[in-house]
Amino acid sequence: PLLVISSVLAVWTLLAARPVLAHTDEESLSPPSCSRLPDDDFFAAAEKAELTSESPDASSVSTKKGTDETGRGDADYYYAKITVPALTAGELMVSDSSKTDDLSDAYLCRGSTRIEESRTSYSDHDNAERVKTHTETAQTRAVADSNKLDASVGPLRSDLRATALGAAATALRRFGTDAADTAADTAEMDETAADTAADAADATVNSLQNALGDAATNLGTAAKNLGDAATATHMGFDISALISSGDEEYVVVVAVPPTAAKGPTLNVSFEGVMSTAANAPDGGSFTLNNQRITYTLQTTSDTPGLLTVRTTGSAVDTKGTLTTTTNNAEETIATDEDSDGNFEIVSPVMGGTPYDIHVEGQARDERGDYGLEVEFGVASSLTLDNSHADMMLEPGRADYFFFTVDTTSFLTVETQKHADVTTETNTTGTLFGQAGQIATDTDSGTDRNFRIRAPVSPGNYIVEVKGASSSTEGKYVLVTASQSSTSRGKAPDGIMLGTSATLTAASDPVPYSINVTAPGTLQVKTTGKTDTVGVLYGPDGQQIGTDDDSGDGMNFLITEFVEAGQHIVTVEGQTRTTTGSYTLVVNFIEGADIDVGSGSSDDRVAELEARVAELEDDLADCPASVTTDARGALENPSGGGFRSGVGVISGWVCAANEVEVRIYNSVGGSIRNLEKIFAVGYGTSRPDTVGHCSHDSPNTGFGMTYNFNRLDEGEYAIRAYADDGQQVGSTQTFEVVHLSDFAANDSDRFLRLDDEVKARGECRVDDFPAAGEDTWLRWEEGIQNFVIGGAG
Repeated sequence: PLLVISSVLAVWTLLAARPVLAHTDEESLSPPSCSRLPDDDFFAAAEKAELTSESPDASSVSTKKGTDETGRGDADYYYAKITVPALTAGELMVSDSSKTDDLSDAYLCRGSTRIEESRTSYSDHDNAERVKTHTETAQTRAVADSNKLDASVGPLRSDLRATALGAAATALRRFGTDAADTAADTAEMDETAADTAADAADATVNSLQNALGDAATNLGTAAKNLGDAATATHMGFDISALISSGDEEYVVVVAVPPTAAKGPTLNVSFEGVMSTAANAPDGGSFTLNNQRITYTLQTTSDTPGLLTVRTTGSAVDTKGTLTTTTNNAEETIATDEDSDGNFEIVSPVMGGTPYDIHVEGQARDERGDYGLEVEFGVASSLTLDNSHADMMLEPGRADYFFFTVDTTSFLTVETQKHADVTTETNTTGTLFGQAGQIATDTDSGTDRNFRIRAPVSPGNYIVEVKGASSSTEGKYVLVTASQSSTSRGKAPDGIMLGTSATLTAASDPVPYSINVTAPGTLQVKTTGKTDTVGVLYGPDGQQIGTDDDSGDGMNFLITEFVEAGQHIVTVEGQTRTTTGSYTLVVNFIEGADIDVGSGSSDDRVAELEARVAELEDDLADCPASVTTDARGALENPSGGGFRSGVGVISGWVCAANEVEVRIYNSVGGSIRNLEKIFAVGYGTSRPDTVGHCSHDSPNTGFGMTYNFNRLDEGEYAIRAYADDGQQVGSTQTFEVVHLSDFAANDSDRFLRLDDEVKARGECRVDDFPAAGEDTWLRWEEGIQNFVIGGAG
């Protein structure tokens, strides 16, 4: 035992013979900023790590000492460049492989931005010194106790204890590294073994010498293990960073004290998250009819991310399907078939999971080549209903956050101002579900922050956060909140009557879920005196209808033909200060629009029963259903132009059971949100259309009058539909202008002339409709427009 412990002590004597840095404060070293890096000529081949997408083995890279221009004078600065291959995402790991005991700091730079750092304070450096001191004390104690064996076995008894060793293990744990924790565990086990042997010596005097020998041996082994652990806690660094797809170069900056004997050598490794090089070639070719080509994409770690797969080229028209296998059954995640002749699938994916991409031609006889591109944005896991601070946005890059939803709910995701910045970081956010993009926003939040609100069903989701421009950078806070929706039952299994609630100031939208079990017409509205706004979302989270005041008074009314699935409607005030009570009314009647009104439950049931009886009577008098022939035209409005006041919406369609008109908000010809929807009268006589249809009936006209003042000023698009959604004619556009400013409480938006204007009578239009002829125009309040008062 004495020989064992003496040998260990000799090793530690060599390890302890090292200088201790002098210092006067607790500050760590300060490397220069990433904006002051050396130029490309500085880096030679020996200072570069050329990684591949399959480089799990660490490679050793030497650093190069910087010049005065890249240092600060209070430390020596060393640099190394790391190149990550294109279209590769994963975890980049850099550590100090020289195992030096010198205090050192390190930064990982991407461009001019510092993305990760490893900084060691002087106090941590002193802790390492104390660990070694405790260990040396334990060894000295063990040697002294072992020497006592030769002098007197009896008096020694249980003096051999490992208390000093226990103190050293406790100090070692402060470092929190895996190596330190493992070594401390081993040291404590050896300490226990030493104590057990000493206890055995107390109990059996005859075996005292052998027991004390075992105790000394165990104590010596424990001291050696702890010594190895102390060596493992050298003052080097460990950096780990998640990186997304892209051909990127990274620079490691290391600061060491001027007293260091040499600069560090780096241990560089890269674990790819999505393997693309081996399993997803650059493209493929259809050589046979009805061909389907499958590519397997394997995530190689537990890190989730946003997967983007697309085809390129114009030789063939492709469609794609993303699948995974669960319980030996293939599950379709997403599909796409038309992005300018190619498909593009964007979907959140889990880590450590294989996915298949199936590529097919749109037509059975597609032949030719296509390109295949795969990208992967590494995502950080996100906890819902929480505030996530200290997020840093880099110029031209996006941050990704992954989360899983277990129950249907209404999600709010937004950024907020960080306490460390004086000016808001201008952010844009996009929410992705398994089927692709759900919603995107730039500045619906406070100041220049985004705010996304959308319903989410159980599944995986990713939020992408990026700057409003490629140069945007800065800190931000990411805030998430989810609200459970109140179920309004199932349709058409039953008719859902009103439910009452109250809006409070600054309240978030209140979500209600409706489980639609069969296609049909869904009507949602509020009643009461509160100014409400409603939004209807489909099963995929996409907005399918919104309204402000099409209902009674200032209530919303949404009527949409919907498919089966879980729908959500949200109720909110017209402004953030709107308060008051409302009643939400939901109806589901195919081919009919029933307003159950308000009042007691008994009254509403009686009203419904009466209305159903009326509908049954009307049904007996209705003509038989005809086969839809959607050939026709939307003639008014048409050809652009301006609309104001009461006008006519009209056209013709060869054969239909009913005609519906939809008005959309439009910007530059691009259709945005659905604003209004109407059922219009059909069957007026239009003999001029007989030659265009396959029958001789002239009753093909449809039309209605509409007060265009009900729309806000701006551009709009209008469409007509026959029966089950077949469009009649082409989409027309028009622009609304108001001839007067309407008061905030003017709910009918009806222009009325004062007595002075009315007294002026008619106005003359010269040389209309021909030269030398005049026409007099007179304002007619009933139609909100001009009529001809006279001509000649």
